[in-house]
Order: sequence, then C-alpha cells, then structure tokens
Amino acid sequence: MENLNKPISLAIKDFLIRKIAIKYMRPEEDIHKIIMNSFEEANKATASANEVEISGFGKFMFSENKAKKIYRKMLLCINKYNRDLANTQPGDSKNQNKLLKKIASAQEVINFIKTRIDVEHIPNPRGVEKSLDTTQGSEGNDS
Repeated sequence: MENLNKPISLAIKDFLIRKIAIKYMRPEEDIHKIIMNSFEEANKATASANEVEISGFGKFMFSENKAKKIYRKMLLCINKYNRDLANTQPGDSKNQNKLLKKIASAQEVINFIKTRIDVEHIPNPRGVEKSLDTTQGSEGNDS
C-alpha cells in the first residue's frame, strides 16, 4: 500500500479530497462535492437496504448499536461546542463560525439517526438519569 503521509491534524476525508484533487488536477471543491454526493447516496441506500457496497472502497452497513453510540457522542459534542461557543470572545467570529459549523454537522448526524432508530429510549450520554423531584412529599407514611 502506498505511504500516504497524512498529517495528524487533517481529517482522512479532507486528506483524500486533497490527494485526489492533486492527482487529477481538479479543484478540491469539485472533488468534495463528488465525494459528499457519493456518501449521501450511500446513506440513502442504507435506508432501504441497511447496507451498501461501493466498488473499490468497501461495504457499509447500518448498525443500530453503533448508531446509538454515535447519537450519544454527537449529543455530548453539541453540548461541548455550545459551552465553547458561550466562552468565545465577542469579536472572535472565526472561532464562533467554526463552532457553529461543528454544531450543524453534529445535528445533521443526529437528525439522520433519528430517521433510522427510536432515540427516545437511548440513555442519557453521561449515564445520569433525571433526578426525581422529592419536593412533592412522600406517597406513604414512614411513621
């Protein structure tokens, strides 16, 4: 296999887009659109068949257990990004826009998962259930 020399800070998708753009001397934006369209179509295909195979790239299957884990992870990410957004400096529009894009991206994943599984019964990401309201008084008499 070819040594790809991918920088650690670069996402694999972005690295592949860059490598393909260089190899075929095409703008990265064009390659990005093609790849994103391919994955969107693959996602649509998994909605009806739960699996799709892309020749030369691999077989993708929808796993409900993985979807639940990803759902919980995306909720945690959105919470973190919102906290980070609240702590950004008022004039730091670059970081604010970056965080807003991350929130939108995580929300897209959540919305997709919601179309595939029942998310009502997925436990809280931190494993902490809502605490009971004990201020209502007791049901029985302990005396």
